[in-house]
Amino acid sequence: MSNKIDIEDIAKLFKSEFNTFKQELKIELNKSIEERLQKNKEEIVKEVSKSLEQANNKIEELKLEVATLKANLEETVKEKETEKELNDIKSRRNNIIIGNIKEQVGENVPEVVISFIKDTLKVPTTVADLNYAKRLGRQSNSAEKSRPILFSFVSLLQKQKILDNKKLIEGSLYYIKGDYTYKQRTKRAELIKVKKNLKQEGKKVDLRQGKLIVEALSGAGSRTTQNVDIQKRNRSSDDSEFPEAELKKQKNKKDKLLKSNKTDKVINLSEVFKDT
Repeated sequence: MSNKIDIEDIAKLFKSEFNTFKQELKIELNKSIEERLQKNKEEIVKEVSKSLEQANNKIEELKLEVATLKANLEETVKEKETEKELNDIKSRRNNIIIGNIKEQVGENVPEVVISFIKDTLKVPTTVADLNYAKRLGRQSNSAEKSRPILFSFVSLLQKQKILDNKKLIEGSLYYIKGDYTYKQRTKRAELIKVKKNLKQEGKKVDLRQGKLIVEALSGAGSRTTQNVDIQKRNRSSDDSEFPEAELKKQKNKKDKLLKSNKTDKVINLSEVFKDT
């Protein structure tokens, strides 16, 4: 009987110890697994953070490259446009437009121009002085409407003689003007508005080579002249009727941008990409 009790007690004790060991082992295993998972999680987070940082750095580098390319492209386009404008201006430099000369069927336009210049403007002119002469635009069905005549002189001096004698047709139906590009015509329209306003203010104003010249009395009573900055009076106007200076300004701006990109990789990307 005693042996049987002892065996039962030992079995119970063994079972109890085994359960305790199993529970402790389970706890230890869970703890180990949790520690390992936590360690792995930290390592994963660290690796992901490092990868994201590298990716962000690469993105910033690409943005900088794109910004530089975009700026260079814009400057190149501006330079090409300015060069084209400059060439257009040069091609028109010796040209003049005369309006309201009666148009006849089958007329010889160069002869019409020469006769007008000699008889009305009192400037000796021959066919040899002209590069070409032609009517502008489509011919009207109305006999009352005459197309303006565009003609080009071989010599700029001959053109200047015509402009000097333009006063001879003041008050008549005729008009004489230069052959301007679209940009020049746009700016001149703005200048003419400013000129009109200045005249209403009682000032003597003249429009010369894309600039307004204002005559004013100095303190001593003598007349002085000054250029009017249309940018201050009208912010929508272009920089220059003759774009040589604008072309140089754009080149200096481009060189400065390239230099800054070589020495300093940090730029205001939010400004560059605000419209993209």
